[in-house]
Amino acid sequence: MSTFSVYGYGKPTYGFFDDLLYRAHIPSTPTWYIAWGNGGTLVVGDLSNTKSSMNTEVTRSAATITRTNTTQTNDTLTLTVTFSPTGDQVGKTMNELGVYDAASGGNMRWWGFPWLSPDGISGITISVGDTVAVTIEWNAKQESTSSGLTNVGMAALTALWGNVSSPAGMTYIAYGTGTTAESAALTALTTEVARVAATFSKESVYGTNDTLKWTATSTAAGTITVTEIGVFDDPTTGIMLFRKLAASPRDFIIGQKVGMLAKATLKDGGVNFS
Repeated sequence: MSTFSVYGYGKPTYGFFDDLLYRAHIPSTPTWYIAWGNGGTLVVGDLSNTKSSMNTEVTRSAATITRTNTTQTNDTLTLTVTFSPTGDQVGKTMNELGVYDAASGGNMRWWGFPWLSPDGISGITISVGDTVAVTIEWNAKQESTSSGLTNVGMAALTALWGNVSSPAGMTYIAYGTGTTAESAALTALTTEVARVAATFSKESVYGTNDTLKWTATSTAAGTITVTEIGVFDDPTTGIMLFRKLAASPRDFIIGQKVGMLAKATLKDGGVNFS
């Protein structure tokens, strides 16, 4: 009779990116499920973003969702389940893990294998009376320091994926005339001029529907040079998901239409905005 604590080592699927981007502007109430299986020994090279189901699933259970701090406050979403295998589950080797959005069937959003620290064992043969505590973490981080994602934006992404603390969707786009350098510590545009509700669409860059586009149009109230853009969850204040400086500042005169376009692309290395 043993108690094991393992971490999941794996990759999100492209469906996960699609799902998270959907939740970025339309929050929902997910119940996430961790599944384990005995579909054969996996190594890092086997992992793929295009995987849609486990090799051989044994069982799954609803996960407990919490947030923790890795580099910033609440930038990591943690899913945990404790399995107490019985019946024909005993004697099988847990060497495969998955995260799903339903108690059965549904969509697999993450796929990998158990990693038993500090020994590095990637498979556990279940005996009578064993319990296995599984932890899978997703860290919201920038692809690079110039991605534009803010620290409060990281926490907003984990809240949206886990539906923690009743998050609001990132549905507003704003522009301004500030020139302060991009920084993850910023919580607002330097000099905001206008903010309007955005419309949404998706496109595929690295995988299917891995990029969310915000678009909006405003009317210049005076002569301005637009230099910065940001996405928010509130029409006046709220959380700024990201801020980017314009690659080429644009001049407008009173009455001209100001077109705004922002993009968020998710991939293994983090999130990138443009």
